[in-house]
Amino acid sequence: MTLIRSIREGIVRAGAAPALLLFLWAVNLVVALPFAAVLADSIHASAGDRLVSRDLVAGFDPAWYGELEAGAEGFERTFGPAIVGAGAFLRNLESWWSGSLFDGGGAGGWGLVAVGLGYALLWALLLGGVIDRLGRASDHTPWQLAPRSLFAAGGQYFFRFVRLAVLSGVAYLLIYLGARRLFGAIEEATRDVTVERTVLVWVAAGAALVVLLLTLVRVAFDYAKIAVVLDGRRSALAAAWAGVRFVARHPFKTLGLFWIFTGVALLLLWLYGALAPTAGPGSWAGVILAFLFGQLALATRLGLRLATLGGEAALYRG
Repeated sequence: MTLIRSIREGIVRAGAAPALLLFLWAVNLVVALPFAAVLADSIHASAGDRLVSRDLVAGFDPAWYGELEAGAEGFERTFGPAIVGAGAFLRNLESWWSGSLFDGGGAGGWGLVAVGLGYALLWALLLGGVIDRLGRASDHTPWQLAPRSLFAAGGQYFFRFVRLAVLSGVAYLLIYLGARRLFGAIEEATRDVTVERTVLVWVAAGAALVVLLLTLVRVAFDYAKIAVVLDGRRSALAAAWAGVRFVARHPFKTLGLFWIFTGVALLLLWLYGALAPTAGPGSWAGVILAFLFGQLALATRLGLRLATLGGEAALYRG
């Protein structure tokens, strides 16, 4: 199957499953609501009936935020100006590239890591059903969503997906450890270099290598999960090896498909960053508009993920 045909097939399969997209968006919203409530209570307790609450209606107050940040603990430490607009998505990209979760969750601490692991387990439960729906689109109607059958299909592959997640986590950790050594060596080698351009070239080359390795792991394990569902593989190691072999045999198609959808996602992220409302004078209309923009961006991101999985499944079956 050609790359263009796989991309078109992925878009068609994702576009034919609006109920699936809506369901996944609703799951994300339900998961986020309790944490949003905790954060809202923390902000209300900090501002309360103080004069600063009126200042916050007029706009963001850095002095108040500094006070809130100083007393924040755990999940509350993730709140900040960066979560407005495209900042949250960019923070996720930075965490994926730098491996900050392996450093204790960054600003959120290990509590945030626990939340992330719980969400990952939920996604592992859903992903088997999602791949089954998208990968067998020619075998049944993908837009007829039955959550019970989705969870049933996901439960069938759940433990195999968890084992794959552990294997991919080990691969990611090895890349991050190697990246630290690499950038340490680059810093040591360029310490006495007086030409800034030379240093930038070396750092950019190192960053490109790290991104390539991370992408290879991501794509290979995508196809490993597809192999579990479509081939019925029971061994996580065998599925991982099947994913690696498939990417090695078709590097331009597999990586090209992933990077084309990633490029579209980055373009839409830039558009979202340009159009999304920023922190400014508060009003109910502004809050609702910011919420709708954010949820639209999240739904678009989920749609692109479904299109990527659909295209990968089509390429694998082809």
